[in-house]
Amino acid sequence: MATVNRTAEPIERDDIVRAAFSLAALLVLTSSWLAWSLRTQDEPIAQQEPLRFLTDLNNAPESELSLLPGIGKELARRIITERETSGPFRSAGDLERVRGIGPKTIRQIEAMAIFPSSDTSAPRPEPSESP
Repeated sequence: MATVNRTAEPIERDDIVRAAFSLAALLVLTSSWLAWSLRTQDEPIAQQEPLRFLTDLNNAPESELSLLPGIGKELARRIITERETSGPFRSAGDLERVRGIGPKTIRQIEAMAIFPSSDTSAPRPEPSESP
């Protein structure tokens, strides 16, 4: 049988001081974390500005048009159908040709809509050579 030494070594003062400082640091860190997490739960989430970008309404695909405020997939499809059947849009006001788009929607997107003066989707004629 193995014999067990039942005499305990005395705890030194330095060990007690280290343990006390460790517990105090753990207590401070835990209470700081708890105070921070409770504080952030009560704060309202800041409203972010909506994403702003420029879109060429005469060439943009449905996926890009549907990102405009007030325009979903259905209105994006209608915009594309209208520009294919009636020609390009020259201004934001021309969007009233699209069923479901009125002055309010136009005001929401007009700062993000561009209408290039030249039609980039049409093929350009080759320059003629001069003799």
